[in-house]
Amino acid sequence: MRGLLVLTALFVAVFGKVTFEGDQVLRITAQDAKQIALLKELPEEILGLDYWMPPSRVSLPVDVHVPFHSLQGVRAFLAYHQIPYYVMIENVQVGLYHKNMKMNETFNHIYNLVSKIEIGKSYEGRSLDVLKFSTGANRPGIWIDTGIHSREWITPASAIWSAKKIVTDYGRDPVLTDILNNYDIFLEIIANPDGFVYTHSNDRMWRKTRKPNPGSSCVGVDPNRNWEIGFGGPGASSNPCSQTYHGPSVHSEPEVKAIVDFVKSHGKLKAFVSIHSYSQMLLYPYGYTRTSAKDQVELHELARKAVSELQSLHNTAYTYGSVITTIYQADGITVDWTYEQGIKYSYTFELRDTGRYGFLLPADQIIPTAEETWLALMAIMEHTKNNPY
Repeated sequence: MRGLLVLTALFVAVFGKVTFEGDQVLRITAQDAKQIALLKELPEEILGLDYWMPPSRVSLPVDVHVPFHSLQGVRAFLAYHQIPYYVMIENVQVGLYHKNMKMNETFNHIYNLVSKIEIGKSYEGRSLDVLKFSTGANRPGIWIDTGIHSREWITPASAIWSAKKIVTDYGRDPVLTDILNNYDIFLEIIANPDGFVYTHSNDRMWRKTRKPNPGSSCVGVDPNRNWEIGFGGPGASSNPCSQTYHGPSVHSEPEVKAIVDFVKSHGKLKAFVSIHSYSQMLLYPYGYTRTSAKDQVELHELARKAVSELQSLHNTAYTYGSVITTIYQADGITVDWTYEQGIKYSYTFELRDTGRYGFLLPADQIIPTAEETWLALMAIMEHTKNNPY
């Protein structure tokens, strides 16, 4: 096994791009809490495991990307402990070849409705750009961000579709027109540009930022564990090599700090939606504690309505609820911080699918995903407009 690791490292060094030939994604269905605990004992870094859905509770599947060199060992471990599993993606590299998304869509017209603002720079110096859709001055705002986890390509793809939807439907759709006549919409399509570029140039499965970690050879911080509320709790990792590494300090990542500064300087954001994939869920605070949000009844009912609207188009089923009760404990996440900043309507989407393709969603699902997500976004934005606070 050590020889294979060395050969893999040499291949990456020479060709500059991670290959996933022979890697598989396993869906594991733990039968009880003991099996969940056993899965958590697997040495992620040594085996090179990448949990797409980590072990958290018996009711949720565990999806794990296993490198070819570790497949035999992981399968033997699962068989020994009688933990059921099946192969969900037979060859990850083949999935990359056939399901690579094309996101070169561009706008053909310039509208007075939209302007571009720069809220900061990434670690590697890329502009952190936000589209502002506005029809007047000094309006309260609605924020939407996508692509904060760089391998979740369906999210910025959906955001591009949504941006075009806003500029084409304003003046035609009375509900959207009313929203934009009273609220600005801010859309950050690529919240983690360094990571996003890296998914194209080197490693399609890269999740984190690209800022080096002093004292470690492992690069990057999970930008959805870097926020102040719950920072450093058990729903994040202190290991710089982990996919959920929280970073050396609160808001250490410039990509996160830029949003923090924007939220504080704006002062009138009334809804904040951070869009991720995958799992088909709509989540609200909290992720770091089981204590209910003070607005939980309203947040839950609005989530139910938004999910119902989403399902009405393509019959895509979503679950909904607080982060910690619906998916797993997650500390230092975006929406816990925004909610504590007084932004009542703080939500996280987990878009398609439930694991058949995971982060490798086929390109032919971009538009259906965007269309149905838009219906849920409209439900949240309309409710925000109709319920000022």
